[in-house]
Amino acid sequence: MRRTVLLSLALLFSTILTASAVTLDWQVVQELARTKGVEAQRIEREHRIGMLSTTLERRSYWPVVVANSDLPQQTESLREELFYNGTDSSYLYQWVRDRNRTTSFGVAVSQELPLGLKVNASGNEYRRKYSYGGDPTTEEFGVSYSTDVRWNFLAGDPMGRSYRNAEARRRELLEQKQVKERNFELSLLSDFIALLNADGQQKLSKLDADLADSSLTLARRKFNAGLIPQTDLLTIELSALQRFQARAANERTYLSTRDQFLERIGLPPTTEIELAVNPMLPEFDSTYSVTIDPTKLPEAKIARLNYEQVKRTANAEIFPLPIQAEARVFQTWDGRADNRASARDNLSESRGGALGITWTLLQKNEWAVRRERRKLNLREAEASFAEAVRETERTVRDAERKLSDAREQLVTAGKLLQLSKLRAEMTDARFATGSISSRELLEAQQDRLQAEQGWLTARGNWIVAALRMQRLKEQSE
Repeated sequence: MRRTVLLSLALLFSTILTASAVTLDWQVVQELARTKGVEAQRIEREHRIGMLSTTLERRSYWPVVVANSDLPQQTESLREELFYNGTDSSYLYQWVRDRNRTTSFGVAVSQELPLGLKVNASGNEYRRKYSYGGDPTTEEFGVSYSTDVRWNFLAGDPMGRSYRNAEARRRELLEQKQVKERNFELSLLSDFIALLNADGQQKLSKLDADLADSSLTLARRKFNAGLIPQTDLLTIELSALQRFQARAANERTYLSTRDQFLERIGLPPTTEIELAVNPMLPEFDSTYSVTIDPTKLPEAKIARLNYEQVKRTANAEIFPLPIQAEARVFQTWDGRADNRASARDNLSESRGGALGITWTLLQKNEWAVRRERRKLNLREAEASFAEAVRETERTVRDAERKLSDAREQLVTAGKLLQLSKLRAEMTDARFATGSISSRELLEAQQDRLQAEQGWLTARGNWIVAALRMQRLKEQSE
C-alpha cells in the first residue's frame, strides 16, 4: 500500500514537472497502463457494462411494484332538474349544483416465477365527498384488494431459463475479464521488453561503432607503418561505415519504439523517460516448469458456459407447444362505508378459479420444423463446444512449446555470448600483434554483437513465455 502511494505521487510529480524524466520499471509501467492507458480502461469499462446488463436481466426475479395515486380530484357541475311546487301543484325546472371530491391511492404487485407461475396482487383505497343539488355533503370510504395466481404449466419455464442464462453470462464475463487481463499483461510485458531490447540494441550499436572507430584508427596506423595492405584497410573502413549506419538505424528504431510504448501506457510522446537499471522484470529459473489442466482454464469455462446457454436456447425452441393450458385462482375483497374502519371491517369476499386450454389445430407443421431445428442446433452446439475445448488444449500445448523453445534459446544464447566475448578478446589481442587479418577481427566483433543481441531477444522471450505459463497455472487452479 505504501509503495502504491509513493508510486502515485512520483507519477504525479513527473507529470507536472515536464523537465524531470519518468523512470520506468515493470511495476511503474503496469501502474501507468492501468491508470492512464486506454486499453486497460476499456477492458474495465466493457466488463462493467456487461455486468450491469446481466444485473438487469437477473432482476427479472424482482417483483414489479407500481403505485398510483390521484390527488384530490374535485369536480363541480350545473344541471337542470325538474322540481315539484307544492304551493300550486306545478312542476318547474331549476339549476342545481353537484360537487364531487375524490382522493385515492393504490398499489399493484406482479411477480413472475419459475415453471410458468405468475402472482399478482393489488390494493386500492379511496375517500370521496359529494353532494347533489345542494344536499348535505356525504362522505364515503372504499377499499378493494385482490390476489391472482396463474400457472401456465406448458410454457417451458421461460423465467427460470432467462435467469440461468443471465447468471451464465455473468460468470462468462468474469472469465473473459481474466483472459483479457492476462493477454493484456503479457502483451504489455512484450512491449516493455521490446523497448528494453531496443534501448540495449542502440547501446550495443554505439559501443560497436566506438569499437569500429578504434579498430579503424589502429588499422590506419598499421597501414601507414606498412604492416597491413590497403585491402585490409578498405575492408575495415567499409565495416566501420556500415556499423556507423547501424548505430543510426538502431537509434531511430529505439525512438519509434519508445513513442509507441509511451502512447500505450498513456504518456505523451514528449515525455522524458529513463529506463531503470533494474527494470524489475519477472524472474524465472531456466528450469522453471509447470503442469496445467486445460479443462480448468477460463477459456474452457467460457466454452462450457456458452454451450449451456446455447443448449437452453435450443431446447426452448419447441415452445410454444400446439396445446397450452393455464390454471388460475383468484380472491377479491371489497368494502364501502362512511368511514375507513367500517369499510375494512365489512368486506365482501369472492374467490374462484379456472382452467383454460387452447389447442392450435392447423399450424403448418411449424412445431415439427422447430423440433428438427432444435436437434440440429444441439448438435452444432456440441460440436462447437468440443472444438473450443480442443482449442484450449492447443493453447496450453503451444504455451508449453514456447516455454521449451525459449528455454533452449536462452541457454544457447548464454553459451554463445560467453564464447563470442572470449573470442573477441583473443582476436583483439592477436590483431594488435599482427597475427591475424582484419577480416578475422571484424568477424569476431560482429559475432559478439550478434550474440549480445541474440541474448537480449532470448531473455525477453523466456520471460514472456514463463510468465504466460505462470498465469495459465494460476487461472487453472
